[in-house]
Amino acid sequence: EVLFELNGTSVTCTWPDSLEPHSQPVQYAYAICESRMSAQECRSRLLAAGGTRVHSNAWTLTHAMEYVAMVESTNAAGLASTSFSAPLTVDKTPPEVGVVRETIANVTLLDIDYVGEEEWQISWSGALDAESTVEQYLVCAGTAPGRDDIIPCLQPDHRLLGSDHVHRVEWSRTRCNLSLTVESSTSTLGSSAVDISTLQLLATSETSSTSTRTETHNSLIQCNYIFTWVVAINGAGLSTVMYGDGIRIDTTQ
Repeated sequence: EVLFELNGTSVTCTWPDSLEPHSQPVQYAYAICESRMSAQECRSRLLAAGGTRVHSNAWTLTHAMEYVAMVESTNAAGLASTSFSAPLTVDKTPPEVGVVRETIANVTLLDIDYVGEEEWQISWSGALDAESTVEQYLVCAGTAPGRDDIIPCLQPDHRLLGSDHVHRVEWSRTRCNLSLTVESSTSTLGSSAVDISTLQLLATSETSSTSTRTETHNSLIQCNYIFTWVVAINGAGLSTVMYGDGIRIDTTQ
């Protein structure tokens, strides 16, 4: 089996040593090819490999193109065998920027700017990545954008695949203590895009599942105004930060 990894502009290929007891030594060569190429065309790109692992920056890879690694093993008798890796798609761009909203939990889809003692939530959608999908999210809150000094950045447990998902984090406030429930709801909607109507569609979806966990964070910081943001990270490790416009806590009569 050939293992093929991409990290930025570098390529790493590894494969097991060939068992050839009668005609050692075995020589190796490898190539990185577009998956649509024929084996003969890919073979014309072979480069000598000194062992069973190569790490190279010599290959120019195109964004959104699918590639495979080819390894040819040749014994002392001149007999060769060829192996291929699973295909990988090059992703040089971060996820698209989605929308983050603070809303009253289970009441409205509209973004709110003020809240009293009600339970409220942050929801987000639209962070899509066509090449390597969004692999994980981080959900954060603080006294300023990018400063997670109220709620440290948390990752929902559920592995988020595809684009048809609604994600929200519910918060309830008692003085300056925030009780946080991280919830990931997954539903099959038959749509390739997510927008604000997704929350309504979820209630009528045929299949849905939810995973939750609750944590309590005690903060000495005044919680009069809270900024929220979500970090979407794709399969290539590239990230996009999506900011809400913040919410003011007002418990006065």
